[in-house]
Amino acid sequence: MVIRSKHLCRHVLENQHKLQKFLQQQIRLCSRESVRAQPQFEEPIFDSQPRVQKSDNTKYILHSADTGTESLQIEHSPNVGRLFRAADLRVRLASPSQLQPKPEVEDLVFGKCFTDHMLKILWHKSLGGWQRPEITPMENLVIHPAAKVLHYAVELFEGMKAYRGEDGRIRLFRPNMNMQRMNISAFRTGLPTFQASDLIECVNRLVSIDQEWVPHTYGASLYIRPTLIGIDPTLGVAASDSALLYAILCPVG
Repeated sequence: MVIRSKHLCRHVLENQHKLQKFLQQQIRLCSRESVRAQPQFEEPIFDSQPRVQKSDNTKYILHSADTGTESLQIEHSPNVGRLFRAADLRVRLASPSQLQPKPEVEDLVFGKCFTDHMLKILWHKSLGGWQRPEITPMENLVIHPAAKVLHYAVELFEGMKAYRGEDGRIRLFRPNMNMQRMNISAFRTGLPTFQASDLIECVNRLVSIDQEWVPHTYGASLYIRPTLIGIDPTLGVAASDSALLYAILCPVG
């Protein structure tokens, strides 16, 4: 029995590369999408003047004219309607009484301490699409008990970070990739897509307002959690006709 086990283990080890290749092929077949590996960038690189090319395996492939890199991009459905613009961003600052004390870096626990402001953008199909983006004081969300996010988990989120460099400047690490993944998830879950560059600008403004929360200590950063949820107050199993895109920030050690 021991000899058989040794032979079995040897067989598994000798052929594990075949199993790994098989699993990768199956994942590509299930997702119907094959995305080339992204190159490593030292600084966030944003797509400008993109050229769109059709592909059989993916919805669209976006080529960056600046970098020559490839990344997956979802075309906006006509149902999305009007897109929001960073130029329309409204800001409502927290009052002095609403400002929270900032914790020491050594006391930071992931996801338990939040900054003073948040970003909120509503989408309503009945109102023609995305509404005006707004930065508000951090506050609780008010949604209907029948909201689809509560019953069918119609939601998605991304996680990214802002770092303070030795020169004191604050930098976001590859936000364009986070936005691309977020748009892909939105397309797959029946939630509205958006213009990635405009959301990045809105997030940049949010981080700028709460920049005092970005730690000065090496190894610490400001975690950014953009989230998109379906808030249509109906129990029918269907795509949500209303959605909320919001982003919150929390310092992490």
